[in-house]
Amino acid sequence: MEMQIQARNTRLSDDTKAYLTKKLERIESRLKSPVDAHVVIAEEKTRSQQDRFVVEVTLRCNGTLLRGQQRAPSVQVAIDALTTTLDRRVAQFKSTFYRSEAAKRGGTAKSIREIEAPEPDEGDEDEDEELASMGKVVRSKRFEMKPMAVEEAAIQMEMLDHSFFLFQNTDTGIYNVLYRRSDGDYGLIEPEQS
Repeated sequence: MEMQIQARNTRLSDDTKAYLTKKLERIESRLKSPVDAHVVIAEEKTRSQQDRFVVEVTLRCNGTLLRGQQRAPSVQVAIDALTTTLDRRVAQFKSTFYRSEAAKRGGTAKSIREIEAPEPDEGDEDEDEELASMGKVVRSKRFEMKPMAVEEAAIQMEMLDHSFFLFQNTDTGIYNVLYRRSDGDYGLIEPEQS
C-alpha cells in the first residue's frame, strides 16, 4: 500500500502511524488489489472535546475512490470508527463493482483540466467583480475520471459520501453532474449542446 499521511496541528507518534497502517492494510487485503491511501489527521480547537481529532482517509482502488471521515476525542478512537465506516464502503464496493458488468468496461478517462474553457466576453467584467466579492476558491482537486453509467455514478457518490458527483456519462460521452435532492432522490444535470 502506498500511503501519504498528513498531520495538521498535531504530531503523530510512530505507534499511531503503525496503528493506522495496520488498520488500512487490513482494508487493503479485503480489496485484493493495490490501494493508494491519502490520510489527513487534524486536531481542531472545538468546544466539544468529543470532536477534537478528525481523521480523513481517501482510498484509490482501480480508479475508484472510497472516502471516510470521523471525529473523536482521540486519534485511535477516530481511526477505529473510520475503519468501521470504510469496511462498510468496501463491502458495498465489492458487491456492486466486482460483480457488475460495469466493472468489466474499460476506457480512458479525460482529466477535467483538459477541457478548454470558453474565452470570456469583454462584457463579463462586471460579473467578475460580483463573483470576486462573493468568495474565492480555497481548494482545488485533481482526479482521474473514467466513463461510467448514471447508476455507477450514484453508487460512487454514495461511497464518497458527497452530495454531488461529476462524471463522464458512457451513454452520451458528455460530462454530467449527479446530485442528491432534499427528498432523498437524485437529480442529473446534463449540458445542452449549442
